Amino acid sequence: MKFFIFLYSFFLLSFSLVAGPIEKFQDRPKLIVVIVFDQFRSDYLTRFEKKFLPAEKKGFQFLMKGGAYFPDAEYDILQCMTGPGHATIMTGSYPYLNGIPLNEWNDGEHRVYCTEDPSEKTLIGTKDIHLGTSPKLMIGTTVGDEIKNAGYSSKSVSIALKDRASILMGGHRADLALWYDNEAKAWTSSSYYLKDLKNPDWVLKLNADLKKNPCDLVKPCAADMTTTASIEALKTFKLGQHDGVDVLTISYSGHDYAGHKYGPNSSEMEDVTLSEDKNLSLLLSEVEKNVPGGLKNVVVVLTADHGIAPTPESLQNSGIESGVIDDAEITKELEERLNKKFGNALNESWITMHYDFNFFLNRKTLKDRKVSATRIEDEIKSYLLSIHGVSYVVTKTEIEQKKLPPGMFERKIEKTYFPGRAGDVIAIFKPFFIEHGAATTHLSGYSYDRTVPIILYGKNIRSGVYARQIDVVDLAPTLSFLVGTIPPSLSEGHLITEAIDLP
Repeated sequence: MKFFIFLYSFFLLSFSLVAGPIEKFQDRPKLIVVIVFDQFRSDYLTRFEKKFLPAEKKGFQFLMKGGAYFPDAEYDILQCMTGPGHATIMTGSYPYLNGIPLNEWNDGEHRVYCTEDPSEKTLIGTKDIHLGTSPKLMIGTTVGDEIKNAGYSSKSVSIALKDRASILMGGHRADLALWYDNEAKAWTSSSYYLKDLKNPDWVLKLNADLKKNPCDLVKPCAADMTTTASIEALKTFKLGQHDGVDVLTISYSGHDYAGHKYGPNSSEMEDVTLSEDKNLSLLLSEVEKNVPGGLKNVVVVLTADHGIAPTPESLQNSGIESGVIDDAEITKELEERLNKKFGNALNESWITMHYDFNFFLNRKTLKDRKVSATRIEDEIKSYLLSIHGVSYVVTKTEIEQKKLPPGMFERKIEKTYFPGRAGDVIAIFKPFFIEHGAATTHLSGYSYDRTVPIILYGKNIRSGVYARQIDVVDLAPTLSFLVGTIPPSLSEGHLITEAIDLP
């Protein structure tokens, strides 16, 4: 009898955790600010916490102590990188749904960048026009899109150094997605957002200032640039001052540039992170000043699009196996092997593109040589499995037939693979084996690449540190609940109920 009384009490308590008065639910935030630090492993917050600004300064410690802090959030995908990460954050969906499995892929005819759009034009600097970009290739809506779909008079702005980061978080209905063109050394956008292909005056001023004080993007000044642009957007669009809930999404891409060059355990990365702490302090202080009611009327989110592997050099004397694999050299060897077995590729190649260990077959060559794609897939797989450091190899045919590696790889492949945009053959490396070309990188689904922090702070958020693993796809539906709209169209996450403070 006592057991049933306990069980009944437990269920009452469980329901009370998510029940609250309608008045508080109806008192919604005026602004959602989503802040992403590109390549920010979850342990950056714990490793450097003693050197962060005190909580009252509104930096990392402010959010860690005052927000709902989940140190163990993750991306449940096969390959963690910028495009898929940023698309996941605001759509609440994984690549097999939102269509962004990689930063680039081959569509059977040519190389495709995840935000390219030939029907648009991109303004570079003040006069040069380049091939355009837009969110056209991303399927489904974002949190900001759904707020506008509901009919609210809201504003949505997205800022990042990387175009794909800005565009994929801003979604299809952003009022502006702004990014930095490193060639032109200027902030820019595309005709998708700026119909007259003219940068507004406040962006022209940003670019004039950058011309006087240029920045190396692997330096701490990359964070300064992003913060300055974000604050100007906050003021120009009067974010947080409209009838509906406004959205500002920001990605600090400079963290990623520095991480690739120096690695996660370098002194340079500590410097960059401490600089970002100061920039966060400046940004949130400006949000406090510019939104009526200050941060009490704002929900702030801090997270990352992926983590990073240690440098192989740092592991060489530790007894942990690691290494570097050159996919360009692998592709060269594969071409020679396929030519020898099936005949030369008739002025073409057998592999039309290799990208982050995704190998895309040349359909023209297959037709010319009258060879099935399955035979070439199997030949490539056989060779890849002979390479030291390769753990598994999956082919398009195997994925379609559900013949997948066991456990977490099966799950991650199913959540990542998108027909026509993932490779015909995909190599899965052992832990701590990376792609040639940088000090280190992030291309796996291992813990060091997939584990990121999530912190929610502000209106109707319950503070605390929560020892539960959550998925990044849980973030979008949680934000949608807080603003009173339906989740994004392909959202597959669950509400982070512990973080919601309505009682």
